[in-house]
Amino acid sequence: MAAAVEEFVSRQLELLKEEREAEIEEARAWQESISFKELERKGVCLLKLEIASQRTGLYGRLLVTLQPRKCGSQAELPSNGFGPGDIVGLYEAIGQVNQLSTGIVTRINPKSITIAIDEPQNSLLNLDQGNSYRLLKLANDVTYKRLKRALNTLSHYRSGPASGLIDVLFCASEPSDPNNTRLLKFYNESLDDSQKVAVAFSLAQKELAIIHGPPGTGKTMTVVEIILQAVQQGLKVLCCAPSNIAVDNMVERLVGHKAQILRLGHPARLLESIQQHSLDAILAHGDNAQIVADIRKDIDQTFVRTKKTQDKGERSHFLNEIKTLRKELKEREEMAITEILRHADVILATNTGASSDGPLKLLPENHFDMVVIDECAQALEASCWIPLLKAKKCILAGDHKQLPPTIISHKAATKGLSLSLMERLIEKYGDRVVKMLTVQYRMHQAIMQWASTEMYDGRLTAHHSVAQHLLK
Repeated sequence: MAAAVEEFVSRQLELLKEEREAEIEEARAWQESISFKELERKGVCLLKLEIASQRTGLYGRLLVTLQPRKCGSQAELPSNGFGPGDIVGLYEAIGQVNQLSTGIVTRINPKSITIAIDEPQNSLLNLDQGNSYRLLKLANDVTYKRLKRALNTLSHYRSGPASGLIDVLFCASEPSDPNNTRLLKFYNESLDDSQKVAVAFSLAQKELAIIHGPPGTGKTMTVVEIILQAVQQGLKVLCCAPSNIAVDNMVERLVGHKAQILRLGHPARLLESIQQHSLDAILAHGDNAQIVADIRKDIDQTFVRTKKTQDKGERSHFLNEIKTLRKELKEREEMAITEILRHADVILATNTGASSDGPLKLLPENHFDMVVIDECAQALEASCWIPLLKAKKCILAGDHKQLPPTIISHKAATKGLSLSLMERLIEKYGDRVVKMLTVQYRMHQAIMQWASTEMYDGRLTAHHSVAQHLLK
């Protein structure tokens, strides 16, 4: 067993490194040979910016808002490719090479861009309203680091909630016999028979259940029912998917039910409609919110005093005060976040957003009873191991007959990086762990027929509401 995991991990690390190098090479190839003006035209650099404001945000991060210089308040940023969550380098416009800091874009609108800087260096306290700055988009290595960390944790995993699950997923032991399930009262009365069977099967399995949902067969609806039933049984669920939009889709469908849901992730990356379920929004309405706001205000005011003073001793005193306030802010926020995390029935995040370097590090390792990964066939297997190490049971949903994960390096893809966890397990265990949804609600029988015969062994049927449905 250990050998199988070791081999898998070293292979994956090698392929991920290849993919990462292809990504960096692609960026470097055109960034190095191009002027700043041209980089700006390509949308990866913003020149001639000035600081509009600075304040303290969540976790004591410094939030710096930049806007175009010398064009009045109506000036707009040039068309660009910057978005929330992008990693950027902040530079002085004059000194071409010296990077002042790295930050993450938290918000962008036509007139300004705001970046969060984690550990402001003292030099940053000198960011001057009068100076000129530029921002350059940097290669994002956060995801790569998280994938590596998850694989290394997997290779050294000896005892913990996921031990039995790892054995099954690496074929060192067979899936256990299912539990006896009692007859369920479904939340969604309109589920068809194949969906109901998939729900009951998933709840009965002890380590692994796979829901194969071809397009239009109500896969997400089925997954939502499973989650609600699990919560009804008192289980804590971690629900993930490879993209923000897939996670938001799950959140939207869970809203309105009794389950307490919490969406982790950068608020600026989430759909407007579900922002109130984000960690930041729930924190802002919590009991601690006022105290936290006051501490942030104190930090900002001390910050202003630091900039005004010429006296070295006084300046050093203010800097120490800021350090102490930041520490208190972090402690209070962590207490509040831990409380919110423990209280949630379902925590939702992208696969990489479920990483233990985020808020989930505040929970005990055996907190979750079940991990659900939607759109699993579109995810790199390495990314699935970030949430999978947190529970003894997983439910994977998706369609391995559609496109595999997007990979830049053709070499890494052909060597196996594009093989998804879902496909690997279906090849190994087949029907013992899989339930396929067979009624599709999206297209006319004749349109569906070819795909059903070619890819799904002719098992799909069109629901009567769409079977003869025509545009006219």
